[in-house]
Amino acid sequence: MNDRPTIVPAVAKPSEMEKALEDSIRNMEVAIKLHTQIAKLRRAAYESYLKEGFTPDQALILCKG
Repeated sequence: MNDRPTIVPAVAKPSEMEKALEDSIRNMEVAIKLHTQIAKLRRAAYESYLKEGFTPDQALILCKG
């Protein structure tokens, strides 16, 4: 039995690297859209708290939780 670690090449083929980069860019675009929607939801919640009579500080604390 060989106890030495197996050496695996760290460099991917150019086509694999290009696909990985394209996948990363696509994932970033989706993440940006998601965060945009989350921001809108959080803003709506904050404004709703203000309409219900909470102070800005109280509304912020409620949104953090």
